[in-house]
Amino acid sequence: MNIPNFKDYNPSYAPADEKLSPERAQSLDQLTKLIDGLVSDEELTRPTLLRYLNANKWDVKSAFKALSSTQDWRKEFKVKDLVASDFFTEGETGKIYCNGFSNENNPILYLTPSRQNSNDTAANLRFIVYSVELAICMLPPGVDKLLVVIDLRGYSPRQSSFSSEARQLITIFADHYPERLSRVILLKASWIFSTFFKLASPFIDPVTRNKIFFSSLSKPDASHIHNFVPKQALSKEFGGESEFEYKGPAYFKHAESFFR
Repeated sequence: MNIPNFKDYNPSYAPADEKLSPERAQSLDQLTKLIDGLVSDEELTRPTLLRYLNANKWDVKSAFKALSSTQDWRKEFKVKDLVASDFFTEGETGKIYCNGFSNENNPILYLTPSRQNSNDTAANLRFIVYSVELAICMLPPGVDKLLVVIDLRGYSPRQSSFSSEARQLITIFADHYPERLSRVILLKASWIFSTFFKLASPFIDPVTRNKIFFSSLSKPDASHIHNFVPKQALSKEFGGESEFEYKGPAYFKHAESFFR
């Protein structure tokens, strides 16, 4: 089966509705008034404002500054102009794709660095942003976070520019998609990668650090991917039961009909 799952989530899962304290409700009201007249290519909904407030420790001025910066970035990056046909070459190998939902109905974004087929950093980055936007379009009602799976099997730092692009991806998520990450699952990370992460951990924001999990695919521990994604949503290469197999033409044809 070559058709990705962009919309069949678990309808029985109901995310908890966030209750705001009077102080936080006031902050939300203040930010709502501040954005009046702010030019944006995306709908600045209540959940969007809450994400920026959460990311900025409920400091209204900081949240507004970050939100304004994101709108400038989206305009400069031309996010709304990104279309599937721009990425047929980049997406040929399946190095980045969206498919299925986690146990908590988070759309899943897969990255496989060993399938890198281009050294064009700008094009790779645009493809990543396109894929993030596609995953956001997949969000079921009441869900606002994504699950990212990075498959490091067969990856060598000498193979590609993934390290540089990973840093840019982290920066873009932090600056322009705040509070969008549910979890990041790193599959089969080498001991070098794991050691680097341990050394860097003290310098990573604790909230972000607690969202990162290492999974071996074989060891049934608390970090195993099967604890976060139902087997029927995972393809067989990840030990799941899904028959999905990435094929570029079929994937992009489906994405074109679904995205926006």
